[in-house]
Amino acid sequence: MPPDDGLDEVFEPLLDRGRCTLRRRRAFAPLLVELRKEVRERVEDDDTRRPARLAFLFGIHRARELDTDIGSLDADPELAEALEEIMRDGPEVGVHVWLWSDSVGGAARRLSPPMMRECCWRIAGKMSADDSLSLLGNERAADIRDRQLMLANDDRGILTRAMSFGLPQAGWLASVLADPSGPAAG
Repeated sequence: MPPDDGLDEVFEPLLDRGRCTLRRRRAFAPLLVELRKEVRERVEDDDTRRPARLAFLFGIHRARELDTDIGSLDADPELAEALEEIMRDGPEVGVHVWLWSDSVGGAARRLSPPMMRECCWRIAGKMSADDSLSLLGNERAADIRDRQLMLANDDRGILTRAMSFGLPQAGWLASVLADPSGPAAG
């Protein structure tokens, strides 16, 4: 997905060290094909020892290929099935998906109900009571203050408030990577 708001700059130290890759929107389909293949191989081999992989899909609301509306010209049912399979089977073998959407409605347009159920941890900022009910199963996100978040995990029975923070100052990640034992202040 597009790295807006300087996302590529935040991850620059990781990119420079080869610890992560940043792919543009046009690489979305090949990434899902690659991850699906890897998940299938890991499941078939019952391989839980390979290094974990995390796919951070920033701006999933823009992925028209996943459109759940019937008759969408951009929809690709095969890609939607691939993402659903990755989200369902991947965590058991160390392949995880982290999704970010600008709204609950944006996510719901692109993700099927089974995909939404596979979102184990859900993090929400202040939103309408209806959106909160849809995402979290209760209306508590409508009552939080600015700079607060609601964290929910149905599997673990967790629903809690947390403080949100902005992006760290430039160079913070580089300094942590240079000295992982040092302070994480920025």
